[in-house]
Amino acid sequence: MARRRIINKRFAKKTYRLPVTSFELARSYNVSQANPKTVWFKRAILLSLLIIIALLLYSPLFKIRNVILSATSSRLINNRIEQLVWECIAQPKFYILPQNNLLVFSHKACQEYIAQKMYVSEINFFRSWPGVLRVQVKENPVIAVWQAGSGLYLLDKRGVVIDSIADRTQEPDLPLFKSSIEVVNVGSQVTSKQIIDFLEKFLFDWEQLKIPGGIEYVDIKEADWPTLYIKTSEGWLVYISSVTDVYEQANLLKQIIEQKYKDDRNKIDYIDVRFGKAYIKLK
Repeated sequence: MARRRIINKRFAKKTYRLPVTSFELARSYNVSQANPKTVWFKRAILLSLLIIIALLLYSPLFKIRNVILSATSSRLINNRIEQLVWECIAQPKFYILPQNNLLVFSHKACQEYIAQKMYVSEINFFRSWPGVLRVQVKENPVIAVWQAGSGLYLLDKRGVVIDSIADRTQEPDLPLFKSSIEVVNVGSQVTSKQIIDFLEKFLFDWEQLKIPGGIEYVDIKEADWPTLYIKTSEGWLVYISSVTDVYEQANLLKQIIEQKYKDDRNKIDYIDVRFGKAYIKLK
């Protein structure tokens, strides 16, 4: 048994030929035998590269620890975009690579992910060492909350819905626009820029002229265009036209209220100021 072990050590493991025989056979077939030192050198280089790649991928030096967002005018939009960026960072790239690494982070993948969740006209990312990802957003100023059916959405100056919100308390300071449209998609234009500009000016004049009675909501009915309806917090309505001068209608409304119904507005059902003259319907 001892002799067999010694013999086995002298033979190649698979071919059971003596090493010198294998070398002679290789030479006879013009096959150069690899130098063991060269083989181990190549393996060492490959192993070193793998170690370097692993260090780059998982080193805390390149890990994204902070996201700095160029602030928009809406706190809710800021928080929403930052949340989506962190969600994108948490998703692995190619199923295995950590995207919380500045070297691996994919700008395009994150832009596409955010576009699926909300509408942003332009968003860019910039790496900043150590561990900072800067996000620059081209702002779409939010001017109102748009209600379609039971859903609430943020509306920008172009009349485009850019995101949904859970309830009115998330943006209590924005005016509420109600629509006859039941379902809308984020990123779709739900009304014209002309109407948005008109309503912005009218609501501004309402504040500047200090017209009594706060505004509860603006009712935009597509079938009644260009007529728009304003529901006051006191319960009475105002009929206005988006094709008539803004200031003239707001000023006429103020004069009528101050002259006739300054302290008796609870009698009013609606006031129509669309045609240069006020028409009043009492309850």
